[in-house]
Amino acid sequence: MPAGLPFRLQGVLLNADVKLAFEQTPATAVRLSGVVTAGKVRLLAAQPLGLDSTKSPKTSKGDEDVPAAGNELLTFDQLRTTMDDVRPLDQSAKLATVELTAPVLHITRARNGALTCCRPFWPTPRMLLKA
Repeated sequence: MPAGLPFRLQGVLLNADVKLAFEQTPATAVRLSGVVTAGKVRLLAAQPLGLDSTKSPKTSKGDEDVPAAGNELLTFDQLRTTMDDVRPLDQSAKLATVELTAPVLHITRARNGALTCCRPFWPTPRMLLKA
């Protein structure tokens, strides 16, 4: 995973049964179908949540109650995705099913009222530039 993300992957077990079709007539086409499963997933905080990576914990007012780095953010037993027709070059995905088993989302509220899960979870452009 890229460096600079607000989370780190502690563990995962991946399983894939995927069919790949590649065509180059007249245009290039890639098609995927099958099943991808991620099991025993644990996402941990890479830094104390609620804090900007450019600020030290002592200067970030009101965030004393946020989870410390290494605390669990999200765990789940299994995420199973059945792909009917995924075309990455066309940015198209037709999924038959998406099943999430036993998810646990860890949320706390900082003194300033902000929920830890509401901080940017997906990478921002600044995070990606650091990677």
